[in-house]
Amino acid sequence: MNVKYANAEGLGYGSLMFRLTVFLRYEGNEKIQKKTLIVKTVLESGQLKDLTEKCDVFKVEGEMLYDVMPKIHEQLAVLEGEEFRPLAARCYQWGREPATYIVLEDLSPTGFRLAQAGQPLDLKHCAVALRAYARLHAASAYLLTKEPHYKEEFYVAYERMEQIKTQTKLSVLTHGDCWKNNMMFKYMNGEVSEVRLVDFQCSSVTSPASDLLYFLYANASEDVHRHHVEDLLREYHSTLVGLLRRLGLEQQADAYTFEELKKDMDYCLIIGVFFSTISGIILTSEEHGADYAEAMNDPKKLLRRRPMSTSTEEQSHPQWINPDFLQAALKQEEPPGEDIIESISVENACPEGSGYISRIFRVAVCTRVKGTSERAERRLIVKCSADEGLVKAEADKAGVFRVESLALGSVMPEVHRLLAAVEGSAFRPLAARCLRCGDHPADFLVLEDLAATGFVMAEAGRPPDYEHCAAVLKAYARLHAASARVLRDRADCRERLRADPLASVRDYMLLLTGGTFRALADQLKAYPEYSKYADRYLQIRDDTVDRVLEERSNRDVHLLVMLHGDCWMNNIMFKYDAGKVADVRFVDFQLSTMGSPAVDVQHFLYGSTSEEVHRRQLAGLLSLYHAELQSTLRALGLAAEADAYPLDKFLEDMERAAPEALISTLDSPKPTWLALVTVNKWLHVAVANNSIRGQGGGSGSMRWAPVILGTTLSAITFVFV
Repeated sequence: MNVKYANAEGLGYGSLMFRLTVFLRYEGNEKIQKKTLIVKTVLESGQLKDLTEKCDVFKVEGEMLYDVMPKIHEQLAVLEGEEFRPLAARCYQWGREPATYIVLEDLSPTGFRLAQAGQPLDLKHCAVALRAYARLHAASAYLLTKEPHYKEEFYVAYERMEQIKTQTKLSVLTHGDCWKNNMMFKYMNGEVSEVRLVDFQCSSVTSPASDLLYFLYANASEDVHRHHVEDLLREYHSTLVGLLRRLGLEQQADAYTFEELKKDMDYCLIIGVFFSTISGIILTSEEHGADYAEAMNDPKKLLRRRPMSTSTEEQSHPQWINPDFLQAALKQEEPPGEDIIESISVENACPEGSGYISRIFRVAVCTRVKGTSERAERRLIVKCSADEGLVKAEADKAGVFRVESLALGSVMPEVHRLLAAVEGSAFRPLAARCLRCGDHPADFLVLEDLAATGFVMAEAGRPPDYEHCAAVLKAYARLHAASARVLRDRADCRERLRADPLASVRDYMLLLTGGTFRALADQLKAYPEYSKYADRYLQIRDDTVDRVLEERSNRDVHLLVMLHGDCWMNNIMFKYDAGKVADVRFVDFQLSTMGSPAVDVQHFLYGSTSEEVHRRQLAGLLSLYHAELQSTLRALGLAAEADAYPLDKFLEDMERAAPEALISTLDSPKPTWLALVTVNKWLHVAVANNSIRGQGGGSGSMRWAPVILGTTLSAITFVFV
């Protein structure tokens, strides 16, 4: 017997899988036969192991594959005769001793394999998969009428699925985990001919719509979503209903019309939205699966600014963050520091969920004044690149540390010098002081620790109110005005800020936004007054991303400024006095570039702010920002630039930057009602600029009810009811 790991990296997270090659000789027969089996068993440790045991997913899968699927296959074989093909691998045995396990037929020797890695499924793959789901759903509906006890044994773990279970006119046993790596395909002459479903650990009794939404939004290509979804669903429904009738379920077939199927899918659209947000993980799992698997088994690692790698312990810090390194940073202060470092303490500085592409460490430095016994403590932040993996590759591609080093090390000191000269005692910095930056032994910045001086993030989970918005926009106005002066006077800064770091990751932006655009387009169809926008909204996905990149790289603007570039609330810190906002600092300049100030303003307003602000206070905030911008420009000797940028020109720039607003609503770290508002606005802009075909116009009112949908990546999104 020979045993090998059967999991290719990234193809399984909740189980260990082994391929066993056994050589058999039957009694009375000298001939030796070779046979391969798959043994699937529980993880040895980790939070994912605890979760799978709590949910008892092996019991679910064992009963589905050992008990239920043979009965489903038996029914289908009677109906289909020679055309019958199984839906899943044969299960030989499952049990709980010495550990929970399942022994399965190995599908690989019979020609089954996964679809092409890194690619969404095309029309032919989708058609084959949906036909298999129709067969599974029809046969399981029949089984549930004969053995209703399964309805209690395969319970639903999600509230929305439990609700639809009681409302749907057709309850079925679902596959439940419908991503492309849980399907194996057989090919004939290069064309997909057959499919087997694997991994039934999430099976439950509910509406068939749950499998369809998961499958389509997690796997199907853009071409499928643009042109073929309706036909695929009708083909699925025709196969489903035909089999129900042949199984003697005439009443269920009559009741579950195509309109009922669509009704179930509309009710469960939240599933489509959810799985659209993780389609990027699904499509890159073969390349980065080891990282994802580790992160899923220890979620804390996913939420810290560090690479998803097993090369270092979770709380370790780079060895080069040492007294010599920090002494060199202190010596670059103005005036140079003469303090002697006696000891340092380093800890992870990233609150969970607040950073994704950097590692950040808080360093307490105990110093002694040279020639005395006087001691003091300095608190610093060391920000550095990830060591390896997907995170580092994307950051290096965008050059984010080069950009931030330029912004904080060169531009912001000039911005602060100019503002201090005109504001006097009222001057307050806009960003942390950068003591040192460089690229050896890794990309790094050494910054003052704002937390040590009383700065904190705003209250988590709440969009900023008017007071916070006003403080932020006044700070942006000061940044934009002073940076306009720097860019006018410093040709070297203009040249070094010319490139936009986001331009190099356009494909990633398209991947990140594509699924959510599709889900929202489907939601638009549910509202008569907005349904006319659905197809055009889907069509502007690429155009929206390109328009964002175009506007960020546009240098022919009314007022050229340095953009903060990443204007969400976790990149803004506040100081409070008696509960009121007293001061603001911006952090994270890794996406800075040059452009119109409207880009930052749109990003902040549509990516962070509350419904109350947008409904009642938006115009006032824009006027406040513009007034502060004007007064600061004039104080800095830029009267001509101020005269050339009146409020109406600024509002024109805001309209042109509408795509930034739309992207920001989709990427917002909070639930938001703004997306459809910006859909309407951007569609008008797009039509006016001939960006999409068709007639624009139309307005209407709608009641909005944001609903939180948490995901594993960032990602809170929304549905509308």
